[in-house]
Amino acid sequence: MRKKRSLGLELSARVSLEATLRAARMMAAGEDEFLALERAVEEDPLFKKLIRPPGGASPAVRRRRQGGVNFAWSRALGQELSADPGDIPAGGLLEGREAVLTLIKRMGPGNFEKYFLSDEAVPSAEAAAACGLAPAEFAEVRAFTASFLAAHERLQLRSVSRPFAAVAAVVAGPRGPEISYLSSRYARGTYDVDLAALRGLGTSGLISAAEKKRLRPLLAALRSLNSKKRGLTLLLPALAERQADFLLGRIPSPRPLSMTDLAADLGMSAGSVSRLAAGRSLLMPSGEEIALRALFSGKGARSIDRIRDILIQKGGDRLTDDEVTVRLREKYGLKLSRRTVNHYRGRI
Repeated sequence: MRKKRSLGLELSARVSLEATLRAARMMAAGEDEFLALERAVEEDPLFKKLIRPPGGASPAVRRRRQGGVNFAWSRALGQELSADPGDIPAGGLLEGREAVLTLIKRMGPGNFEKYFLSDEAVPSAEAAAACGLAPAEFAEVRAFTASFLAAHERLQLRSVSRPFAAVAAVVAGPRGPEISYLSSRYARGTYDVDLAALRGLGTSGLISAAEKKRLRPLLAALRSLNSKKRGLTLLLPALAERQADFLLGRIPSPRPLSMTDLAADLGMSAGSVSRLAAGRSLLMPSGEEIALRALFSGKGARSIDRIRDILIQKGGDRLTDDEVTVRLREKYGLKLSRRTVNHYRGRI
């Protein structure tokens, strides 16, 4: 009996470790790998059966849209939806589609994202009425959206030889910088698995024995994709908030920011933040592109910033290096040698 319990704990720990490693690999994966995996998952017939089961059964997988996560639709189109339709350049998918863009503008971004960019199960007639569209107009917008997103995702999957890939654009909002994701896959949300509905599909015979064997790797892929999406949608708004003055062009360089401190504020490990930031960038309102890692400063910059805080206090300029060392440890938990403090102090 003892051996069985020990084996069970060992297997449980192994499964947990495997899940952790998969999540870490996905966080570090490039955008092309992430988009390719999600596309493969969503084109899998088993996934399609889980998210839209036959016979009116309850879905075993649903998408959950995260608040504040938006798709940069107007950037993807290559022009602002608020522009006059007559100014829209012809060519490609936009050729002859000025009327469709007018319909999208008329319904508003909220309705467009809710009824066209999500998988919310709403009857077409009800959705058309909510958008203020005739049934034929609703069908036209839906057909255009599907064809445009398919083409846009194929472009994103092309291999590009660059040191980093832009994942989102920063725009100036009424209350500060806002994040718009360059792939609709972020805006469409994470995957929620309903275990009761999943068991129901199995017992009803809607999932075959062969499909049951494929469930575990498919669900593992969904968990990995979720970890990447949740991590980035936590990290990017936090970065934008802390570096708002730089991103919006108010100051010439980023403020000192420790990856360790930000990770602690987000409830993540510094390693996770480092993996998410690696090889990714933001598009700034100025049109410039900046690597996420460039928005962080190293330990040296953080230490110099803390030493400066101490020295500008009343009487701080009269403190010895040993006294500064003690205050760094007591106030900030920074353990630096007196020699290091002296070196950093000379750079202020």
